[in-house]
Amino acid sequence: MDDSSGSTGFVASAIGVYLRAKAERDGPKPTVLGFGMRASGSGGCARQLAFAAAGVPDCHFPDEVSGLAMHQGNSGHEIAQQGLAHVLEDFEAEVPVTLTHLGFTVSGSADGAGTMGCKRHPSGQSRAVFEFKYKGAFPYKLARESGPEQKEVVQAAIYALGLGIRRVFVAYFARESSYMDKITLCESMEWTFYLDDLFGDTGQTLEQLAYDELHRMQAVWEQAQGNLIPARNIPGHGLVSAPVGYGAKRGKPWNCRYCRVRDYCADLPSEQVPVAEAPLVVRESWLAEVPVEVAP
Repeated sequence: MDDSSGSTGFVASAIGVYLRAKAERDGPKPTVLGFGMRASGSGGCARQLAFAAAGVPDCHFPDEVSGLAMHQGNSGHEIAQQGLAHVLEDFEAEVPVTLTHLGFTVSGSADGAGTMGCKRHPSGQSRAVFEFKYKGAFPYKLARESGPEQKEVVQAAIYALGLGIRRVFVAYFARESSYMDKITLCESMEWTFYLDDLFGDTGQTLEQLAYDELHRMQAVWEQAQGNLIPARNIPGHGLVSAPVGYGAKRGKPWNCRYCRVRDYCADLPSEQVPVAEAPLVVRESWLAEVPVEVAP
């Protein structure tokens, strides 16, 4: 056996090969509806959301580092859910949510829902939607200074709207330590939000922000059904003229560095474009697996 002491070698490569094979075998997690938009895409690039909704396969897969980080996050979700189930009698994990009754072809699975103490409710209790996020040291530091990301709180609010709940509980966990930033692995922060409260300095309630995002998602879905690929547009950034390469260490917007359909997207202009002008794999897969009754 070759001596590879101290280097990234055989074991890491084996993990990478396994995770890629698993991703190719399993494919994306199906939506609750079986079609339409994922609530977890809140705040995401319009084009990336459309590719996912249309069933376009990935052209990039996470390496062993990213794959292990995702596995760590999945394991953390499970232990958080088990802990809440232990202390909350009515706690449910992975709660299916659909928004069709509100007019949106959007669905997803909330990390959890359960009843907990509430000073605002006359009974002293109210139901809440729980959302967990696992963060690297830098985004965790930013959240410590400025609070959770708006798109992630809005994601939880979308679940709450679908379930008829007015309160969301967001928890961040650090998935790495940072001596400089005084962050310890697995430490956490928590926030509670109510849908009728103003959110940050947006001037809008969390409910209004959630409805705005649902309308944006619905517009993306309708473009996809019309065989149109939306503009390469990211909320908070705008139109992306030149996508950063997948896996790049730096460059903005950061979303492109992690986009698994980045190369398909980069072959197209930034503006809206017909599917007929996309690469062959995009044309052949576009809405191919969508149920006939909802296909255009």
